[in-house]
Amino acid sequence: MITLREAYQNSKETLSRVYDHSEASAALKFLFEYQFSVTNKDFLIKGEEPFEQEQALEIILNRLLLHEPIQHILGFEFFSGLKIAVSSDVLIPRPETEELLQWVIEAEKDSIKIIADFCTGSGCLALALRKHFPNARVIATDISEKAIELAKKSELMNFGSSHIEWNIHDLLTQDYLLDRPDVIVCNPPYIKVEEKDIMHVNVLDFEPHLALFVYDSDPLLFYKIVIELFLDRQMPNIYFELNPLTADDLGLWCAEKGLNCQFRADLSGKKRFAGISK
Repeated sequence: MITLREAYQNSKETLSRVYDHSEASAALKFLFEYQFSVTNKDFLIKGEEPFEQEQALEIILNRLLLHEPIQHILGFEFFSGLKIAVSSDVLIPRPETEELLQWVIEAEKDSIKIIADFCTGSGCLALALRKHFPNARVIATDISEKAIELAKKSELMNFGSSHIEWNIHDLLTQDYLLDRPDVIVCNPPYIKVEEKDIMHVNVLDFEPHLALFVYDSDPLLFYKIVIELFLDRQMPNIYFELNPLTADDLGLWCAEKGLNCQFRADLSGKKRFAGISK
């Protein structure tokens, strides 16, 4: 039987066939800590003890070698301190989206009464908004019934109760009939189809294209629809995650409509977020 330290080293060598050093290390840290309950401290203290889950480790490593995301294998990812259930039916929450959340928290006040999250996917934003604005009514919508069911599971897992109003809703074909929110957040499909060639296999093969790509000839389609819902009435403050390649086009369109459009860059310096207001 191999030791705990040998199990880790062997795993790292195995993953080095298809992952770079940082990707392999991140996946193994996640795997050992949350699947096998082994922390960095345990490697120092118990490194020479037998590792009794070698077969389970081998099965997971084989899946990782096929580029399946570790989050899908374990069934969750963390977001703003919450445990978010994930599967191939939703996008895995990204660190960039936490930056969007932080902007909303900084800019808005506890007096918000209604917050809406369009294209909620895994529900990570809606769930984090419930956490940070506990007195607000939170509405979350998505076209995918499977995504909504997974998000409901996450709410019960984190809070033990249902509070968010989850709705199956197609922004492209259905009117929004619920009450006007004070704040809207939206991380819509925004990747242009021609960008597929530069995307990683673990995204293309394992995450839902419906949530990734805008197949219309207008890559700003979802942004325009969300904004136009409220052009002729009192507009909420709207916060978007963006494709940096089309951010400037959104700014020009908003200017034509007489709207204020403020951009923020992500940690890599890319124009990733927009705040829209009248």
